[in-house]
Amino acid sequence: MSIKNYSREQVTKALQESASYKEEKDIKIVFVPRTITEDNFKQVTEVYGSVYDERYDTVVLLNDSEEELEYPICMTDLKKFITPFGTVEANDDLRNEFADEEDDFFINNDGYEDRVGMNDHLMMLQCAILEPFNVVNIELSKDERPSIIRELAFVLQEVLGLRNVLIVVCVDLHTSQSESFEKLNYLMTNWERSNFLNTLLQDETQLIGKSGFMAGVLVAKAWDLWTDFVRPFKGADDESLVAGYSYKKLD
Repeated sequence: MSIKNYSREQVTKALQESASYKEEKDIKIVFVPRTITEDNFKQVTEVYGSVYDERYDTVVLLNDSEEELEYPICMTDLKKFITPFGTVEANDDLRNEFADEEDDFFINNDGYEDRVGMNDHLMMLQCAILEPFNVVNIELSKDERPSIIRELAFVLQEVLGLRNVLIVVCVDLHTSQSESFEKLNYLMTNWERSNFLNTLLQDETQLIGKSGFMAGVLVAKAWDLWTDFVRPFKGADDESLVAGYSYKKLD
């Protein structure tokens, strides 16, 4: 069963329960499974519960395409996104600003029609954060070059640094990949940048959404954010070892 089988009231109640004991403030980035199902719903609401009842002007969604796209970084030209919970406007000005900032950003629909879980996360966001908010979605070509990912991260941190924005990174690391998770978590905690990037690029690190995850972590480190991961509750295939959020940690 997918999130589309839940009512808005059911989603909101689950988020409220998750948010009832949250402590983190000023969350700027969340890492979420690529699709939302009955099996990972609890874990996903733990992540989105961290931003429940918060206000963001814009949400930037990062997703790795399952295909090699014609262009490295794509943003659909749609003016709005429609979900069972209503309509979310696209932020056309920010989309154009990204395209003007670097030559590798393109406004076109490559990868969008095959977008995994786009509406799932918009529905969750519509229940979690205070409306109205607008959206820019970014599709990354499959297994994109590290140089492009570093460029993406630089543009995000520079353009979004002073804005009231939430970055949503869609990424999966299967619950059987505990060894890879422990290594990545250690490298992030101690911030061994080169080892972290090299580990991500190795074939044995079976993370789906490597490019978006890499960009998200680079932005988190540039913004001096701390990242916490939410444990899987069921050990289900749809849960992810790298579901979590990045926030400004108080000293």
